This record gives sequence, C-alpha cells and structure tokens, in this order.
Amino acid sequence: MANDDTEREEEPTAKKRGEALKKGQIAISQELFTFANLVSVTLALTTLGSPVILEGMSTFRNVWIPPDHLDVFEATRMLRSAFGAATVVAFPVFTAVVVGGVLMGLIQTKGNIATDRLKPKFEKLNPIKGFSRVFKKDGPINLGKAAMKIATIGVVLMIVASRHIDQYQGLSDLPLLLILKFIFSVIIEAYLYGALMLLFIALGDYAWQNYSTEKSLKMSKQEVKEEHRQSEGDPAVRSRLRSLQMERGRTRMMEAVPDADVVVTNPEHISVAIQYARSDMSAPTVIAKGGGHLAMRIREIARENGIPIVENKPVARSLYRTVKVGQQIPEKLYQAVAEILAYVYKLDRSKANAW
Repeated sequence: MANDDTEREEEPTAKKRGEALKKGQIAISQELFTFANLVSVTLALTTLGSPVILEGMSTFRNVWIPPDHLDVFEATRMLRSAFGAATVVAFPVFTAVVVGGVLMGLIQTKGNIATDRLKPKFEKLNPIKGFSRVFKKDGPINLGKAAMKIATIGVVLMIVASRHIDQYQGLSDLPLLLILKFIFSVIIEAYLYGALMLLFIALGDYAWQNYSTEKSLKMSKQEVKEEHRQSEGDPAVRSRLRSLQMERGRTRMMEAVPDADVVVTNPEHISVAIQYARSDMSAPTVIAKGGGHLAMRIREIARENGIPIVENKPVARSLYRTVKVGQQIPEKLYQAVAEILAYVYKLDRSKANAW
C-alpha cells in the first residue's frame, strides 16, 4: 500500500476530478457543520428567544395547573397543549439548524449535489466496521478532534461561569421570569463562545480534509497514460483506422479515374487526373492524384479507359502540391489547364463543343 501511495504523485486529470465531484468525493468538514449549527441556533435564540420562552412558559403553566376535574378529555387537552408548547419552543431552533446545515453544505460543495452520497450504505450500520474505522489512518485525527471539542466545551463553561460568578447568589431572590432570562442569556453567551472556539477547529479540520482529498485523487503515471489512451483511443487502433480510411479513399479515387478528361503527368513519379463538366462545375476539378506506385496505377487505369495522358511537369507539380482531391484548380492555373484541355478536346471532337 505504501508503494502504491508513493507512486501516486501525478496531479488528477480533469476527468478524474469530474468523476470525484459526481461521487461527492470532495473536501467536507463535519466540524464546519457543527459550527454552522451553533451559529444558527445562537442567531435564532437571540432573535426569537424571549418571545418563545414567554410563550412556552404561558403554555406550560396552563398545562400544569391542576384542574378541578381531570378526565380523558382534559388529559388530552393537556397533552395537546404540552406538544404545542414544545413545538413553539423547538421549531425556530430546528429550522435554524436545518437552514444553517444546508447553507454550509452548499458552500462546501460549491452547489454540487452528489446523488451517490444519498444512496443508503448499510455497511455503515455495522458496529464492527464502525469500530474498526477508529483504528484507520484517520482514527487518531478524529480522536484528536473529539478531545479538542471536549476541551473546548470545558473551557467555554469555565469562561462563562467565571464571568457571572457574582450574580449566582442573588438569583434566588429574583422572579422566575428574570431567572429564566438570566439563564437564557448565559446559554446564548456559551453558544457564542463555543462557536468562536470551534471555528478554529473547523478550519483546521477543513484544511486536513482538503489535503486528504487531494492526496486520494493523486494518480500514478500509468493511470494517467491509461486514461489518456481511453479518451484518445488506442494508438494501434487509431493507426489501423487511419490506414483503413486512407485505403478507402484511394479506392474511391481510383474508381473516379475513368471519369477524368485528362491525366497530367510528370513522367517520373506524379499523375493528376482532371475532370471538367461545364454543366456541373465552375472550374476543372482534381479527382485523383498520386506519386510513385499510385501514379503508375492512375496511368494504367487511364490507358485501360482511353483517358488522354499529357506530360506537363510544371502543371503536374503545381496541381499535386497545391490542390487536394475533390477541389477545383486555383485561378492561377486556369490558363495552363485550359490549354491542356483544349489540346485534349482537339483530339476528341465530341468534347470540343463542351469546352
């Protein structure tokens, strides 16, 4: 395993990153979610805390005042009131936690929703596997984070408790509502201090998660080559396909030679077949060309089909170098090709009128 890790030193390709993004394999810190929850709850309690507490107190007071006659209907009413009071108190906090978690998730994932993460994985419910994960390479890190969070809770409690130590003795002389408001303010303060201290743990955890994710995405040189081969195609296969395409192109080109009006040659190694149908073409067109063995084959087909062969070294070379098969001749060669065609048509009076 160590050797495999040392071999993975190449940066991940765009394709590898795209696949990882679809699978949800990105840096996500659970500690940032905890921080977001603390901040959301603090904001919710600060904004709506007092009205919620007063409403809850009023409801619970009505519930727990002993009625003159307690029957099934009265008990049902009490339970409904208790449930309503609990809902009034818990709903803002629950909503804040959900909104904070969703926003933090969108921030960390940059808006990407990985459906693979939503699929249930029942192996995570196995307690043996869950216990074994503690001893994996991330186990010490997770244990360290847990210890830091416990220490943070202890430090926060000490700080908050020491700040209000002079106020505790006089609480017993205050009305219940003021006592609850004091407790509420202490809770808010503890949440605020806890969120600030947890932020440092969360940022450190995110940096570690980002490092671990980037490391897991590293690729070996062989993997990069294999991915390139898959995306571009096997070189041997591509070479074979090119050969087949060229062979088909040569076959079609040779099949067009019998339709030529003339074959212009450099007698040593070049042959260019030209066709001109005035009704269909605005200018003469090269329908076949070749050098070496291919040039000889073009001449053989021309002789077999009675196509005139005209030797003209400058024109043959210019056509061979500058005009592709299927293209019309350039304007600068009009005069030279016209003279060749005129000569050919003088030999074949049937085509003279067409020219």
